Amino acid sequence: LGDDVPVIFGKCEIILGVNEALLQQLQGALATTSDACLLESVAAVARAFLTIVPFLRSYAIYCSGYFAALERLTKLTADQGGTLATTIRRLEAEVAEDGGAAGAAGGFADLRLAACLIKPVQRLCRYPLLLEGLLAALKKATGQCGRHPAIELLLQANDKVRGMADNVNKMVRDAESRVKMLEVHERLRGACASLITPSRRFVLEAEVAVSRPKTSRGGGAGARAGEACAR
Repeated sequence: LGDDVPVIFGKCEIILGVNEALLQQLQGALATTSDACLLESVAAVARAFLTIVPFLRSYAIYCSGYFAALERLTKLTADQGGTLATTIRRLEAEVAEDGGAAGAAGGFADLRLAACLIKPVQRLCRYPLLLEGLLAALKKATGQCGRHPAIELLLQANDKVRGMADNVNKMVRDAESRVKMLEVHERLRGACASLITPSRRFVLEAEVAVSRPKTSRGGGAGARAGEACAR
């Protein structure tokens, strides 16, 4: 694959490190709390998420390159009879055989490479949903709607994780916009040198039809106007 590997897999190792750190935080936090104290356990989970919030920004690097990764993978595997496509299918079959049962039980039965590439993007969006679900379940179980220290910590963690997820999504949209602007610039073959600027964003792509207005004399100003519009 050579130079294709960084494009397809982005910064997976960084995201893996962030999630391993979160897992360690959660395991360590829950190991020091009592099963009998629900609020204490929830507070420990909230503190674990608060610890890793600054590192969630690393998702922006991976997420912004996801579409380019999927496009590159699609091009590389377009030849179904090629060596690369055959190798990927064989490895996918091996992974499905080894982890298919566990994946199906956890709701992740699709272990194809193309499907796995979206998982980090989905995970970032699921963190706020997890915390919001935990908050709702906690309020229902305890009857407390706020001002308990554990609930306050959980609210704080949810706000910060949600805010970071929103920031990453904005960075991804900005990156996609810049890619689109570069594509338009290339299609125009540099005809508009000022098109690429830091503040310019891609807004809309649409099909348009350019027609020449009819005139009583069959040309003249109308034809010239049409030509100008076409240019």
